[in-house]
Amino acid sequence: MFSLWKKQNGLCLVCKQRITEQTKWHKHHTIWKVDGGRDTLDNLVLLHPNCHRQVHSLKLKVKKPDSERGL
Repeated sequence: MFSLWKKQNGLCLVCKQRITEQTKWHKHHTIWKVDGGRDTLDNLVLLHPNCHRQVHSLKLKVKKPDSERGL
């Protein structure tokens, strides 16, 4: 998970605040598993637990940073 954290500059992709041991984190599938998303690093991002719940309850999409997708 450190590689995901590093690629995201240690930030949650929803609220843009720092992810730390104190804030905790959840792995989120950018392509949801119910839609065929896989458990691979290119399909995962780290979010704060509350941000992760909001993404699912509001059915929001989360994009990986451009640098992480190789753009």
